[in-house]
Amino acid sequence: LFLAEPTLVLKLTSHPRPSVWLLFDGTDSMAIQDDLPETARRKLEAAAGMPSGDTSSTEPGRHARIEYVQSLLARHDDNLLARLEEKFRLKAFRFDRPDGVTTLKLSTVEGEPADPAALSPQLTTRGQVTALGAAFSDLSQRYATNNLAGVVVFSDFRHGIFNRDTI
Repeated sequence: LFLAEPTLVLKLTSHPRPSVWLLFDGTDSMAIQDDLPETARRKLEAAAGMPSGDTSSTEPGRHARIEYVQSLLARHDDNLLARLEEKFRLKAFRFDRPDGVTTLKLSTVEGEPADPAALSPQLTTRGQVTALGAAFSDLSQRYATNNLAGVVVFSDFRHGIFNRDTI
């Protein structure tokens, strides 16, 4: 067998997983401990995966809004982050300022699966302005080339500047 000019043709097709952005509200309204009716509070605690009798809040039976989010992300059974990572590449951001977002680390080691223990301490409530429009504008400018499948927003959607003492 003689080949005059051997040619090798390789065709490589890449199908990267689409991205999902997790956008967390980092404003002080997320630190509010709502006075919910007992049945509503228990349903919310069950949905967020909070252990019954959890006393992490400053007032028994009341939890800050961000605590519900942190508990939802830390669920061992039916973990939201793990389910999303099966189909999507995740990026996390916090909006807590009027000019854009802060990128959050999903794990302590780059390329590793999302770790709620690494994400949770970054979910702060020090921001003063819920500027959701500015957050989306910043994201669209910085990450316009991503193959975006969706955005999951964790917020109470309160806007403006708040003083905790007046709420």
